[in-house]
Amino acid sequence: MSRIAVTFEGTAPEVAWPGWTRVDQLVMTATGIALPTPAALPLDEGEAGPIADWIAGHRRIQGEAYARALRWWHVGLARRGASTWVAWDGARPAAALTVVPGPDGLRRVQEVFTAPEWRRRGLARALLRRVLTDGGRVVIAADAGSPAARCYLGVGFEPVGKLVWFTRAEPG
Repeated sequence: MSRIAVTFEGTAPEVAWPGWTRVDQLVMTATGIALPTPAALPLDEGEAGPIADWIAGHRRIQGEAYARALRWWHVGLARRGASTWVAWDGARPAAALTVVPGPDGLRRVQEVFTAPEWRRRGLARALLRRVLTDGGRVVIAADAGSPAARCYLGVGFEPVGKLVWFTRAEPG
């Protein structure tokens, strides 16, 4: 699969490329909050590799290559200072996200994931608010109009621009 990303401040122009699929993502930022939201489950840091394996086991994209790539990505981010926050159901993860440090104290949240049986119970919201209690500016992106974007806006993130992806399947 080929992917191209283009970022825009404000409104993204209506661009279409024949043979490519366009996905608009909303880029949002938030700055620290005073208190975290109480969570239904304990929140704590987790180890990147096993959490990546858990996420890969739940994703619609199945296969060993995807699982290996996701583990490689998460472990690599951890080596560069990223942290993985988890809502724990006993010894099993129920929801998780990764926080990647950036320049000037900016942090990027990515790979927000909740197990299907735990969705719509406020776990992602609690994890995001936990990250925001550390202070500083946080950035996140989600498909425009998606449940994830609505969750992030509800936590206090504000839109600052768009990230537009164009994808197409490779021939053959």
